[in-house]
Amino acid sequence: MTLQVVHVASGREWRGGQRQVWLLDMRGGDPEKLTGAEEGVSAFAWSPDGATLVFVAPDGPDSTRKARKEREGDVERGNDHGSANLWLQPLGAARAKRLTQ
Repeated sequence: MTLQVVHVASGREWRGGQRQVWLLDMRGGDPEKLTGAEEGVSAFAWSPDGATLVFVAPDGPDSTRKARKEREGDVERGNDHGSANLWLQPLGAARAKRLTQ
């Protein structure tokens, strides 16, 4: 029987700085990074059979928001949060598939 746990970590806890989903084998060894979303993961769920991870990830900033961040720093205005998409990540697959636009 395989004993595994999923952990969402970011910043100082793990490499990368953005919240990502990691799979940890409780018998030891290195954690396996399951997601690689540029802006991190905000929520996730497993398929009932445990073979697929579905997650929500914000879109990266568009060119206007990037330019404003360079000028003004990390300042958000009103509803300037961008959008997010739903992604499907089969375990063992190299890349996730975006489900929404």
